[in-house]
Amino acid sequence: MNINKKTIIVFFLICISLCVPYSINAESDNNLLYKADSLFDKGHYFKASIAYEKFLFYNADSKFATKTKIKKAYCYRFLHRHEDALNELNRINFFSLHDTLKNLIYYEKSLNFLMLEQPVRALFNLNQIRPEFTRNRQILAIKPLQVLILNHNREWKAAQDTFISLINNLNIKKKLVNQYKDSINIHYSRKNLPKNYSSEKAKNWSRFIPGAGQIYAGRTWEGITSFVLNAAAITFGFHQAYFKFWITGYFVGFGTFYKTYFGGMERASFLAKTERHNEMTIFNEYCSRIMLKAMEHSNAQNTN
Repeated sequence: MNINKKTIIVFFLICISLCVPYSINAESDNNLLYKADSLFDKGHYFKASIAYEKFLFYNADSKFATKTKIKKAYCYRFLHRHEDALNELNRINFFSLHDTLKNLIYYEKSLNFLMLEQPVRALFNLNQIRPEFTRNRQILAIKPLQVLILNHNREWKAAQDTFISLINNLNIKKKLVNQYKDSINIHYSRKNLPKNYSSEKAKNWSRFIPGAGQIYAGRTWEGITSFVLNAAAITFGFHQAYFKFWITGYFVGFGTFYKTYFGGMERASFLAKTERHNEMTIFNEYCSRIMLKAMEHSNAQNTN
């Protein structure tokens, strides 16, 4: 997934701010839940997930069941088991929940879908959050995730506006606000936006001109090399066939061409997908750095 370590830190801090109202009071429940929470706090997420599941097995109707499932989903997310985290969140019955708790679950689902590179589903869940049941601090916590999801969906104008809205609502000096806005506007200028390489287009280019798909995906020399190899292989095949060296012509010449031709198409498709992924990663990393700096300045301003 194209989210770097700093971005994960952002969402970890956001997660803390969203979880505070729903932390489980271990003193009011049994030792099993207390042990699970202790393991979670120490970062032993795999052991904590087992302990939470054990609690749920024996206390399915407990008043802490819903919040325990959420904590278990956190464990899976920290373990990068995002599909398991979503499955755990889907076990929760929404009908009896307060809207504030629903918002937390929608946020967590959205984050896991983004980690799985499913930005459309991530945005759908994020849009389910009802702001009237969300504190101002939590609304600000949602915006960084919203920016990254909109980036993935290539909704650049909406992402840029959301980013600027985040900066405007942070408690930082006006001079810094203007600096951040300038950085965001430059970053979202047309020349800096990630290219939307198409895997299918790259494959089709290589279908008609061997190597053209690699050039389209930004690998010029690899594309030229692929073209030369394909041309050499098919030329050698015809040359051997002309002089009636059927075996070498067929196996060495045409056989090699078959592999380089069809392999080149698949390679071009892979490169286009990889380059699209890498450019989005770099773009989002820069967005994450701006967010972290802005939040650091805001926290410093709040402590002064």
